[in-house]
Amino acid sequence: MKKTLHSKFRIFIIMIATVLIILGVNLTVRMFNNYGRLILQNTDNQLISLARSVDRNVDSQLERYTENLAHTMEDSECKDIENQWLADDMADGLLRNYLKNSLLGQDEKVADVLLLAEEEVLFSKSGDLDYRLFAQNESESEMAIGPCINEDGTIYIAIVRREENRAAYAVLIDLAAFYEEITANLSAELQNEIIMMDAGEQALIHRQGGGVVVDQISHFSENDSKFSMLEFLLAQQKEGEEGTDFCDAVSSATGKAYKARMAVVPATEKNNGVFTIGVSTDYDEMTRPMRYGSIQLITYGGMALLGVICLVIMLLHAFRGNERALREVELLKEKNAAMEELNRQTQEFAHHQRLELMGTITSGIAHEFNNLLAPIMGYSILVLEKLPPEENELYDEVLEIYNTSIKAKTVVSRLQDLSRKNANTGLQKLELDEVVRKSVEIVTPAKPKTVELKLDLKGQRQLVMGNETQLSQLLLNLIINAFHATEEKGGEVIVSTEVEEKKLLLKVADNGYGISKEVMERIFEPFFTTKKGGKGTGLGLAIVEQVVEDHGGAIKVDSKEGVGTAFLVELPIFLGES
Repeated sequence: MKKTLHSKFRIFIIMIATVLIILGVNLTVRMFNNYGRLILQNTDNQLISLARSVDRNVDSQLERYTENLAHTMEDSECKDIENQWLADDMADGLLRNYLKNSLLGQDEKVADVLLLAEEEVLFSKSGDLDYRLFAQNESESEMAIGPCINEDGTIYIAIVRREENRAAYAVLIDLAAFYEEITANLSAELQNEIIMMDAGEQALIHRQGGGVVVDQISHFSENDSKFSMLEFLLAQQKEGEEGTDFCDAVSSATGKAYKARMAVVPATEKNNGVFTIGVSTDYDEMTRPMRYGSIQLITYGGMALLGVICLVIMLLHAFRGNERALREVELLKEKNAAMEELNRQTQEFAHHQRLELMGTITSGIAHEFNNLLAPIMGYSILVLEKLPPEENELYDEVLEIYNTSIKAKTVVSRLQDLSRKNANTGLQKLELDEVVRKSVEIVTPAKPKTVELKLDLKGQRQLVMGNETQLSQLLLNLIINAFHATEEKGGEVIVSTEVEEKKLLLKVADNGYGISKEVMERIFEPFFTTKKGGKGTGLGLAIVEQVVEDHGGAIKVDSKEGVGTAFLVELPIFLGES
């Protein structure tokens, strides 16, 4: 019987191990597929970003040449020399000398400067007139940019500017030097290759054997190493959209074929409009670490999995006898937790009963005290009415009795508002400074003799949407806590208000004994108190925090032991019915 159980147990373990291995291989394959997609996405983002950087550089450099050409043509000396040249062919040397010394002539990337008439080359800075310009902009008053080729097959980019009643000027830019200038400051890695094709699909500028080569596109065939990239450039230029794809490529340095990932930014109106930019990278080189890592992970992971299976088998045998003990321990823990929760709930219920009883007693005492004040106030008025006019001193003393009774009635009224069970919990427009004054009237009789209570109200009659009873309860809790903190050694409690942007700030500060870091972390917990038994419920600051949240505000505490404590309450100012 035991052998049968052991046999079934082994079969069960083998099945689990098989499932884990299959699941592990599946998850590994999925992980590397996801990793491959992530690498591809990051590669595409980097390539597109680099192509856009090249595009911006092209646009910036072309704009610089365009501005230099415009500056040269608008120069009055240029116009005078041009007029002399048009009137007298003997002025060739004068015009050539001027163009050599101009901004264009001094630029090493400018191969030549031409003067044109209806696309015919009339004059050049170098003296060579055998240039053929491809289709240019039809408008004679605008700038045009396009390819240009001379008799030896060298391709340039020509920037042509025309003005009415003048010869057209063309600046020929050396494409190889232009390519070097565009790509010089880009932090491209060695495997990145940058290719440029003019929008007229005449020339391809790229690196070949360590140098920059400008080839005519018509000379490319399927056997060329960059034919696949050229096809993708032409396709994206035709679509007019940025894109990425895989291309076949051959390293110009090693001659080794590889799979390239290429991004293309076409020459459109929103880009530089003259060159289509392609940036490629060796994708095989980028994914080689992932492939090598996958082999290592599968190998080492398999070894680790086998080790884990063996360890699990050993642990199952070792801990089989302890399962019942562990279950009993867990059961005891659950019972203990349940007893603790029951004890906590019992304490909370007792606290709630105590608070309700205190509210009932307070309400009864206030009612009885009101009954006692009524005859005092009434008889005071009667005495005042019966006193003869000459009894000034006695009149003042009886009047003081009446005024004091009025103050006592106000305090009792506030106590009744706070202790009333069914008090209105709705929000209404309140002047915060007035709420502070009323609350201070209530709490002043509880002020210790060693403590001085000060008010600094700068609320500027701003309103808040709040519940007066709750806000009074918040203030009473904070002020009474401040009294307790300063009572022993004496000090002062300052209650202040001020306006800050769209908030009203209420601050209750004292110079008492402060709060320690350990206590600070728990001061807003319900039923947490540092006072001796019978002197505190632990609900004061919890109620304060709840009232602040109900009013859409925030509360901050700043305290240092031996220095004092400040509670700062932020309440939103009422800005209107909206």
